[in-house]
Amino acid sequence: MFCPQCRVEYRPGFSHCTDCDLDLVDALPQEAEPTGEANRVIWIGDSEERCVALCQYLKDQGVRYEVKQAEKSRSTGMRVNWKYELRVPAEEEKRAKELLELPETVVEESSEDTEDDEDQAIMEWPQGDESTPGTVRKGHSYLGPWYPEDATVEVFTETPTFIADLIEMSLKENEIRARIEVQEDGFKKVFVLPEDEAAAREIVREIVEEKPLE
Repeated sequence: MFCPQCRVEYRPGFSHCTDCDLDLVDALPQEAEPTGEANRVIWIGDSEERCVALCQYLKDQGVRYEVKQAEKSRSTGMRVNWKYELRVPAEEEKRAKELLELPETVVEESSEDTEDDEDQAIMEWPQGDESTPGTVRKGHSYLGPWYPEDATVEVFTETPTFIADLIEMSLKENEIRARIEVQEDGFKKVFVLPEDEAAAREIVREIVEEKPLE
């Protein structure tokens, strides 16, 4: 069974998508993109902070968006530097660019942040020594099968003063899958798999407190 919107596959016995609040279908269509798909790139850059800020403004203005994350480069120590693409539906492209004061032609923005940048330190989950008792390997369940309904541990609830977008991106960067549940008030709750709870909670703590683990 599949969700017709997010296209996530569910195991037999499920009939409703917990994220999109839609009934599941037996198979996904093989042709034609869904109407209103966010496929027009309006911004490209390597600053996660700026990307989150742009997304928040679009959200406040009621503009649907999607962020694509891809590897830009690898620095010393094989640390991955990410690139982000902000996309909106074709019918919202002009309005979104005007709201964000973006140029008509998309030009990739490149930050001058270094490996020691404080924000990057907040995003990084300490590797640690896996032989040490109690050490949690980051994203150790990431390569396994992904069933959103198995993400049952709530690790973060969005508030008016702290949005969930940064938490989502941080978990993704640390290879921890998360299920996002949108509440009636529009705020989000973030759920992870039980085996990823400790790592996820530490990442959330570091970001909320803006204090990386030493």
